[in-house]
Amino acid sequence: MFVRTRIPTLVLAAAMAFTLLFSSTAMADDGQGALDFIPSDTMMVLAIDVEQVRSTDLFKEFMKAIEKEQEAKDGLKMLKDAGFDIEKDLASVVIAVPPDVDQTENFLMVAKGKFDEKSFVKFAEKEGAKVAAQTHEGMNWYEIDGEGAIAFTGDYLVVGPKAALMAAIDTHKGKMDSVKKNAGVSAMVKAVDTKSDLWFAVALPSSIQKQMAQENPMMGDIEAAHGSVDLGSGLKLRLNLGTKTADTAKSLVDLANAGLQGAGADAQLKAMGLDAVLNNLKISAADKEVVVALDLSTDEFAKIQETIKALTGGM
Repeated sequence: MFVRTRIPTLVLAAAMAFTLLFSSTAMADDGQGALDFIPSDTMMVLAIDVEQVRSTDLFKEFMKAIEKEQEAKDGLKMLKDAGFDIEKDLASVVIAVPPDVDQTENFLMVAKGKFDEKSFVKFAEKEGAKVAAQTHEGMNWYEIDGEGAIAFTGDYLVVGPKAALMAAIDTHKGKMDSVKKNAGVSAMVKAVDTKSDLWFAVALPSSIQKQMAQENPMMGDIEAAHGSVDLGSGLKLRLNLGTKTADTAKSLVDLANAGLQGAGADAQLKAMGLDAVLNNLKISAADKEVVVALDLSTDEFAKIQETIKALTGGM
């Protein structure tokens, strides 16, 4: 099916991977506006501020790699044929995931930028998709191959399975509560630094906590998490895990720090240049939270990237 195969590749995967690269117009966006499309029964939201990432050294390195890969260049051309110039038109991307995504596949992607609706329809039909214009709650949208759906509204492009898109439109129109009314997720959004290049917020439902507890009782005590990544000057990573008890938080921290201590004694890791991560990674407990912080300078982060390139054969 077009949406289940081409749409995730064309838009969702491009958003999550290529959005770490592109946007040359001044449209920086922290993803907050996209939350008005996301229903309250959402487990996790992940946002990428594309315009901010575009100015980083990582972007420049990736662009050099893109120029060497014909397949990647062809992918960019395909996106332009669909009316989506990700080198100019993308401001931000927000991905929303419900607790039952494994069963329903009802992910939702909300991108902010400039999109050519007519070019997309023409491209989809050229690719052999059955595109049917529809209307829901006064908003125009397109059904793709009877399963997937996409809507263009103002500065936003909303993509997902049909049921997810209907819920997004209902939420945007005020017919359903948005994720802002989800106490768990909204608390994590308020706690995270949404001005970062990338941020996420997640509140785990009891069903998933029980599944985690089956693997490890201590992991089943994790209730929520929020985190952020900044790439503007080296690497700045922040991660907070919310647990049910202070004892669980302390136990997780002790376990993690014991692992770090063991890794720090590994000569091979030092030889690979990973000692900067081991030396700068800080894990501590603050009441019921596990707090993780990693700060790498530009030079340290560059060395890590070189190590990864070497390990992956230059990929």
